[in-house]
Amino acid sequence: MMTPAQFKAARAAVIEASKWNDSRIRGEMAECSAMSNTTEVHVVVPAAVRERAEAIALAGGWRVSTRETGDRVGLPTHPWWLTPRRRHAMLRVMQTQDLTPELREGHAKLARAVSLACSYHQQQVRKGTTTPYVSHLLQVAGLVLEYGGDLEQAAAGVLHDALEDTDANPGDIVAACGHRVSAIVVECTDTSDAGEAADPTAKAPWAERKARHLRKLEAIHPSAALVVACDKLHNIRTQIGDLHHGGKTVEFNAPYEARKAVQVDSIVALYGKISERLYADLCDAHEEWEQLHELAVEDDT
Repeated sequence: MMTPAQFKAARAAVIEASKWNDSRIRGEMAECSAMSNTTEVHVVVPAAVRERAEAIALAGGWRVSTRETGDRVGLPTHPWWLTPRRRHAMLRVMQTQDLTPELREGHAKLARAVSLACSYHQQQVRKGTTTPYVSHLLQVAGLVLEYGGDLEQAAAGVLHDALEDTDANPGDIVAACGHRVSAIVVECTDTSDAGEAADPTAKAPWAERKARHLRKLEAIHPSAALVVACDKLHNIRTQIGDLHHGGKTVEFNAPYEARKAVQVDSIVALYGKISERLYADLCDAHEEWEQLHELAVEDDT
């Protein structure tokens, strides 16, 4: 006679097995086969339907395994956290990401952009820290994708400081990532020529460069506006983090009031050129930055 615990387990096994009809088994195997592009299927089924699953797999030309995984059989053993529901959701997500030629080329351009950025900025760090500068570039690219940009815009996000802060030139970017990426990077650049970018001492004064930047924002293309906005958002959030943890930000080339005025003018210039969500996040970040900075100033007095 079964104990209550044994009866409960047996009943649960019967209920679970009843959910695995032939259609579901065949569908799971087809999904896995399509995802992996092989005939080796990675489906874990209840032991009670093992024989049926093997027959369906063989009829469909899929390779099967009889490896035991507790009360289930399958190939291979999935991690404990990868429950059937989670795995099924992952399969659906992965299957919607059809790798078209355009998407494949976009990923290739992004990879080349990251490689270029690591080469261009390898000796640079974030101002006032020992953090490799490329960390900022990667996070800007991530924000570009998060706010709806495409892979070429993300590639431009990775390279947005290349012309301004290194000896890179637009031709190098065109060769690696194409004309559109290069054009976006040019629109994101404050400096007027390669010589000014290559030699920091040759850069125009801060106020002149920012005035030039504001003029460019008035006519900037939306593709580049997204990159500029994500760059500003990450910079503001970085300073907010500094203010939260250290009470002050790193020293800049201009006083706070001048930087605040340029920041406000820049955000206003981006209105209508970026999504409402990104614009709202920029405004919220600026407001928090301003409040924290004024609190830090009060603490110092």
